[in-house]
Amino acid sequence: MYQFRPVPPTPPGLQQHFPPHPQSQPQQTQLSSLEETLKAFMQTSNQILQANSQAIVRPGNQVDNEVIEPQRREPRVTSQVEKEIGPFLVHTVYSHGTFDIENLKNGDVFRVNGQCLKLFLELKNLEVDIMPLEDPVYRN
Repeated sequence: MYQFRPVPPTPPGLQQHFPPHPQSQPQQTQLSSLEETLKAFMQTSNQILQANSQAIVRPGNQVDNEVIEPQRREPRVTSQVEKEIGPFLVHTVYSHGTFDIENLKNGDVFRVNGQCLKLFLELKNLEVDIMPLEDPVYRN
């Protein structure tokens, strides 16, 4: 049978030191260079993300445009039953996609997400043409 040999204990304060394997050095340099390239990639992707997110402005929503806002689940006023409330006047446009809008009825100014706003189209000058209708004349 096979017999186990006991390993002699190391004295306190001394540690067994094994020299590093000669092939482990290139692997460590490869890992460190891989970490550096990954960090550089993360930095460039963060810079691109910040540059793209700084100028999010929806076209069509400028200052002094009239817009409507979809009604939230909890209406601001209990008498509101429409799906969309408004019109509101765009008061301030921020670069990150937020708008300050002013209620035209009472003058309140509040901040909303710009993605929920729609342009308010109102037909102010509605001209109606009136044409008298006549009975058709049929020929044989």
